[in-house]
Amino acid sequence: MKKAILIGASSGIGRALAKVLVRDGYVVGITARRLPLLQELQQELGDRVLVKSMDVANVPQSMADLSTWLVELGNVDLVVLNAGLGHTNPDLRWDWEDETIRVNVHGIAALANVAMRHFIQHGAGHLVGISSVAGVRGNSRAPAYCASKAFLSTYLDSLRYRARFTRSFVTSSGLRESTVSPEKAVSPVSPRRMTGSIPRNAISLFRRQVIAHTERRDGWNTRQ
Repeated sequence: MKKAILIGASSGIGRALAKVLVRDGYVVGITARRLPLLQELQQELGDRVLVKSMDVANVPQSMADLSTWLVELGNVDLVVLNAGLGHTNPDLRWDWEDETIRVNVHGIAALANVAMRHFIQHGAGHLVGISSVAGVRGNSRAPAYCASKAFLSTYLDSLRYRARFTRSFVTSSGLRESTVSPEKAVSPVSPRRMTGSIPRNAISLFRRQVIAHTERRDGWNTRQ
């Protein structure tokens, strides 16, 4: 049975992706800070959903938690990094800029490192990060957020190139969410933090590029 870990699944895009993965036959470990929302999603989706609380801002602990879960679940095919935050920050408050960088850059890069090292060691796996079109160019009202998404896209590109040198069945993908859908991604972490959208085309892209890739790999994945 295919297995995935989805980091940042309590609301918005992450919650929608959890439903897609369960529908496509995965056992899914979901994480976020807000445990009650994860438990609510678990009740909705059934016993193929496992729950663990995780705060990406606490880098040493979140790295340890992910490492432990990769071992406990065993033969994980897919890790999705969806956790993140952003502030509209026209006054350039440094505490907001710093928080965004700590979560979206330090925290996500640390978890990407854990997942990629695990996949390379075991010879197979797919790492996915949810980036944003905001990373393509700057925005005067959210400089740290835009820069953090640019970092994520480039970092995942670099990990993908790194995986090629290992000659293993490991890959890394950065999916850019768009803002073309009226469906709103409600992430009520803070009224001052930005919310985006759950574009239908982003979910479709996830299914085509990520799930299809994993299914194609099933024929030669010697860990099954």
